[in-house]
Amino acid sequence: METALPGIRVTAIAPLRGGMSAELHALSLSDGREAVARYPHPYQGTLHADPVAHERDTLAALHAAGLPVPAPMVIAGAGDDRCLVMQRLPGSPSFSPTTPITMCG
Repeated sequence: METALPGIRVTAIAPLRGGMSAELHALSLSDGREAVARYPHPYQGTLHADPVAHERDTLAALHAAGLPVPAPMVIAGAGDDRCLVMQRLPGSPSFSPTTPITMCG
């Protein structure tokens, strides 16, 4: 993280629940910001050549359009251990893995 965001250190890390397509960790940064590190599951690599960069680019476009999505901060790590670090938004998810999914009515 220090090389990805010069001068910024992770001061605390905690796992987040509810990530169905990725492993999520809450990060506290030395500059006072809160962030989320999102490590995609390996199967996502079959959908896009670089799933981490694809998600960064998608979030950046949505954020720039004014949608309430986290702003991407940086891609950290290397190889299979890469993650997208993004702004942590207040609140909690309204979907959980135990929520039934209704398809087509």
